[in-house]
Amino acid sequence: MANRWGRKPAPQAPRAPAPAMSSDDPHAQEEDLIAQRIAEDQGWVRVQTRTFTRWVNENLKTTGSQVESLEDDFGDGLKLVSLLQQLAGKPIGARVTKKPRIRAQKLENVKICFDFMNREGM
Repeated sequence: MANRWGRKPAPQAPRAPAPAMSSDDPHAQEEDLIAQRIAEDQGWVRVQTRTFTRWVNENLKTTGSQVESLEDDFGDGLKLVSLLQQLAGKPIGARVTKKPRIRAQKLENVKICFDFMNREGM
């Protein structure tokens, strides 16, 4: 079933049951608590990632771009450039490689974005 943005929801990993607490071994208890906290953190990260992705897509509507995966779509810096220009309301002011093919070009695009954010106080 599609959501209100016309996209299918991402499959979710099943939640791990809470680890059983060992009463005798303090190291086992500590490991159980750590495993439980990691599971809770992963759920929080998923929620934050979805929320931020929706916010990015809302801001990119006027550019005609859309982000599916933050890591993949911001990796070459092009959609990040579009987002920053949209938020700042002005061009980034640097020459961006429009079709980055090698890692160095992608990293340069991302560096240009970081430099722009630094100049603009973002």
